[in-house]
Amino acid sequence: MKNILSLLTLSLLLGLWSCGPAQQAEEATEETNTEEVAAEETATAGMSGENFEITVIKDGIASPRKEMKGTVGGVEVTVNYGSPSVKGRTIWGDLVMFNDVWRTGANETTTIEFSADVMVEGQELAAGKYGLFTFPTAESVIVIFSTKTEGWGSGDYAEADDALRVTVTPNAVEESAEMLDFVVEGDAVVLQWADWKVPFTVAAK
Repeated sequence: MKNILSLLTLSLLLGLWSCGPAQQAEEATEETNTEEVAAEETATAGMSGENFEITVIKDGIASPRKEMKGTVGGVEVTVNYGSPSVKGRTIWGDLVMFNDVWRTGANETTTIEFSADVMVEGQELAAGKYGLFTFPTAESVIVIFSTKTEGWGSGDYAEADDALRVTVTPNAVEESAEMLDFVVEGDAVVLQWADWKVPFTVAAK
């Protein structure tokens, strides 16, 4: 009888021991998944400032589609863009190559719309909607406003469609922005991603 009880006790202890790690692993996985979902929800949540608001209009994809609506220089500005994440990568000069046209976001063409005629970096641009492309170098960024507003990536860009080009200086920042976004700061629309901010001034004509 003692042998039988000993065997039963040993079996019970072995069963509890084998279930313990598995249950802990399952709980850890559930916790990790919960944290990942929470992080994704936080990363794709809209944000706002004094003169702008960002709304996520298409979620559940690697680069959420967002819309920034703001007022700068007395003009309403709307930017529609795909918002990629850094994910530990080197962005400027690597993922976004220097000396080449970039779609300035992810997936479909990024667009910018002005409610009235404007002066962008002191140059005239008519009210309306434009495709927004950039040509970054190590020292400067050419911001391109194209009459072509539909397409996929930089492959749909053609210089013949340019409505305006302006050259601006990027600002290096210490606090990296994980996701690409457009914001309004003072008299400028600012593209911020990773350790760069790329501003271009806008004023009513």
